[in-house]
Amino acid sequence: MVISVIKHFKIHIYSLAFVLCFFIGLSLAEENICAVYPVPVSELKASVTKWLENKGFSMWEEPLETGQTKIKALLGKKEIIFILEPNSPLASRLKAKKTKENEKIINSLLMGIKQNKNSGNP
Repeated sequence: MVISVIKHFKIHIYSLAFVLCFFIGLSLAEENICAVYPVPVSELKASVTKWLENKGFSMWEEPLETGQTKIKALLGKKEIIFILEPNSPLASRLKAKKTKENEKIINSLLMGIKQNKNSGNP
């Protein structure tokens, strides 16, 4: 009887470990990116769309609530959705979901915006 209880307990521990590993893996697969830039939304939108156009992306813009803008960018099978929103009158927030497939693109975009901001270009 004791052996039966121990075997049953081990099965539950292994099941729990598997479920935890599965959900940890899912949470690592996607990461929410949120960056704040010291420019109004219109300037940030111009920088993002210009960068995406230069990389060959097709884009669609959709106005959302309270001054937010959704930009859906598509290149081949790669799709990225950006949300731009005011952080303050002179600052904006850029949000995106980083996945394994789009990680390099998003990192490159963030670096490009940072370089443009430092050089004074829009």
